[in-house]
Amino acid sequence: MAKALKTKSMSRFELRVWLKRAVKVAVVSISLAGGVSELKAQSDSLTLLKSAAASKVFFPKGRYIVEYLPNSDIKEEVEQELALIKTIVAVSYSARLKVNDVDIGDTEILKKIIADEDYFFLSHKDERVLSVVIKQPDSPDDLANLVKKLQESRITFFSIENGSGYMLDNYIFGAKQMCS
Repeated sequence: MAKALKTKSMSRFELRVWLKRAVKVAVVSISLAGGVSELKAQSDSLTLLKSAAASKVFFPKGRYIVEYLPNSDIKEEVEQELALIKTIVAVSYSARLKVNDVDIGDTEILKKIIADEDYFFLSHKDERVLSVVIKQPDSPDDLANLVKKLQESRITFFSIENGSGYMLDNYIFGAKQMCS
């Protein structure tokens, strides 16, 4: 028997709490009423969404609609401390120049780079900014390759969590920034 799709409407605070506590569900979609052009998650687990839920940066104020499938067949995920989840945070932009009607920015480039990764992103209609949380690949070679792609594409900003629980490895337009 097919599982019935369930829908919940909730505030930003309620969404964060729900994501942190959600188990044995497959999230189909999360949408925000007004102000956001795209909200997307590509991941096999709720871990990345739970990590994003801990950050106010990725969830603007507003009412959210969550569609999900309850699934008792999903194995219980081993709870991980959010500080131990290694992520990369990236921000890109796009704009249209009024002078010659030319598009500039790196939003589409970033979407192509992360296409095969586990990620969560949010783009704003008015600001034309894409904010992304990417789960670091498990393989050091895959991580190095992803960082190299981000550097070479000169994405507006990205930061790599280095295992300390802090985002200390920061890059602006592909150039590493020194932190004090």
